[in-house]
Amino acid sequence: MIIEAGKFGDASNFSVPFIEAVKSMSDGDTLVFEKKEYHFYKDFSQFREIHFTNTDSFKNPKKYFGMLIENLNNIKIEGNGATFVIHGDICSFALIGCNNVKFENFTIRYASPNCVELKVKEIKGNKITYSIPSSTLWYIDQKRKNTAVFFEQSPFTKQNYWEFANDENSHCSALHSEDKTLVKRINHPECAFASVKSMERKSETELQVSYKRKRKYKLGDTIALATNANRNTCGIFFGESKNVESKNITVNYMAGFGWLSQMCENLTFDKINFIADKDHVVTSFADLLHICGCKGNVSITNSHFESAHDDAINIHGSFMRFKKKVDDYTAEFEFVHHQQGGHRNFFAGDKTMFFYRTTLNEIDSKYYTVKEVRDDIENKTCTVTFNEKLPDEIEQKKHKQSNAVIENKSYCPNVEIANCEFTAIPTRDILCTTSGKVKIHDNVFSYSQMACIFISNDAFAWYESGPVRDVEIYSNKFLMCPSIYKRHPGVLIKPIPFMRRVNKHIHKNITIRNNLFMVGRDVPIRAYGVDGLNIYGNVYEGSHKVITRACKKVK
Repeated sequence: MIIEAGKFGDASNFSVPFIEAVKSMSDGDTLVFEKKEYHFYKDFSQFREIHFTNTDSFKNPKKYFGMLIENLNNIKIEGNGATFVIHGDICSFALIGCNNVKFENFTIRYASPNCVELKVKEIKGNKITYSIPSSTLWYIDQKRKNTAVFFEQSPFTKQNYWEFANDENSHCSALHSEDKTLVKRINHPECAFASVKSMERKSETELQVSYKRKRKYKLGDTIALATNANRNTCGIFFGESKNVESKNITVNYMAGFGWLSQMCENLTFDKINFIADKDHVVTSFADLLHICGCKGNVSITNSHFESAHDDAINIHGSFMRFKKKVDDYTAEFEFVHHQQGGHRNFFAGDKTMFFYRTTLNEIDSKYYTVKEVRDDIENKTCTVTFNEKLPDEIEQKKHKQSNAVIENKSYCPNVEIANCEFTAIPTRDILCTTSGKVKIHDNVFSYSQMACIFISNDAFAWYESGPVRDVEIYSNKFLMCPSIYKRHPGVLIKPIPFMRRVNKHIHKNITIRNNLFMVGRDVPIRAYGVDGLNIYGNVYEGSHKVITRACKKVK
C-alpha cells in the first residue's frame, strides 16, 4: 500500500507526523514524500536507550531520532527529492530490526551542524577575521576571557540543543583549504583558539581574533571545530537489519559520528553522495560510512565521499578479549576500547575463531560454534557457551594481559567498493578488514592525507578485526598529494598486534593490479605480514618502490 506522508501533518514540523505515518505502516507498504523540506526537531523526537559502537555511547546512552523505523519488513521510503532538515544533535534516521528495506531519493541536512566552521576572511598581521555560517548561533562570553560560545537553540523551549566554548572537549580541529586540495587535522597549538590575545564580534557572522603569534592560515581556509572527544550519537543508524538498499541519497552532514551499520546483513549503497550544503564544508562529525560486524554482502558503488573528519569508509569486525574461563565450554569476553561495544556480538549458531593478540594468528585454526550467549551490554561483556571445548591456550597471558581474542567469523562480509570518488579526507579513504571476498576497483582517490586504502586488523588499540583472506585492488586511480604524515602510501597493509610488532604473516592472498599511482608520498605500496602478495600491471608516476616486511610469496 502507498502511504502519503503529507497526510499526517505539516512539513514545517514533521517529527510527530512521521511517527504517526510509521505507525500506520504494515509490512509491504511504501511511505512516499513530496519534493520539499521536512523539518525534524529534537524536542519532538523519539528516543531509546541504545548503544552505538565507535562512539562515546556509554556516556550518552539516551539517543534521539529524527526518523525511526523498527521491526518492519518489505517496506520502502520514497523521498522523491525531499530534503529532511534536522534540528539538534540527533541521529537523523534509524532502522532497527527490519528486513528488506529500500531508501531512495532524498537529502539529509542539519539546520545547524555541530561541527562549527570558521572561514578565514581577512588576515592583517596577527589579526584574523573569520566568517561563520549564518545558521550557527554564537556569542563572546564576557565572563570568560577570550571565549566564544557556539550553540543551537530550540525555537520551542529556548533551551540549547548543544553548546560548546572555543574548541573545548576536542582532540583536534581540521583545516580545509578553499579549493579542497588540502584537508588536515590540526592540533590545539595550531587551532583557532590557541594563543589568543583578544577577540571581537564584528557582526553576527564575523569574529575577529588577535593572536600572540601569527597563524599559518591562508585566505579561504576553513577551520572546523568539533567536540570529537564526545561522539554522543551517530548521524544515520542501521542496527540488526537485513537486506537494506540505500540509493540516490545526498548527505550534507551527520552529527556525532557518521552513517553506522551495526550487526546487519546484506547492505547496498548506490549513488550516495556526501556533499555539504552551500554554506558549509564538512560532511560528517567523524566517519562517513562505518560498517561494524556485518555479514553477507556489502556493496558500495557510484558514490562520492568528501570532507569528512575521519575515514570515508571503515568496514571491520570486533575482537573481544578473553576475560575469564567459566568451564571447559564457556568463557566470558569483553569489549576493550572505550568507544567500542554496546551491541550483541554473537548469536546462537555463529562460527567463531580464536587468535593470539601478540601475533594475530589463529590459536588452533578451528571454528567454535556458539551454543548460547548471555550479554551484559552495560558492562560490555558477554558469556558464551560453545559446542566445542575451549582451546587449552585460551588462558595464556602476555605482559599480565590476556593474549586471546575472539572474532565472529559469521559476521565477516564480502565487500565490493566500485566506481566511487574520494577527495579531501584527512585520514583514510577506505579502511577494510574482513575475511570475506573483497574487491576494490575503478575508484578515484585524491587529496587524502593518510593511506587511501588501509588494511589493518587490530588487537592492540581499537580491536577492529580481522585478518583478510581474499582481496583484489584493481583499476583504481591514486592521485596522491604530498602528505603531512610520514609512511602513508596509497595502499597500506599493516596489522596491529599486541605491542605492535609484526613478525609473522597475518593476512593472506592480496592482489594489487592495474592501478595508476601518481605518487606524491614516499612509496605507493607498503605491506606488512602478508602471505601471498601479488603486485603487477600497475602504472607509477614517481616512485614505484614497494616496501614489504614479514611477507612471503611476494610476486
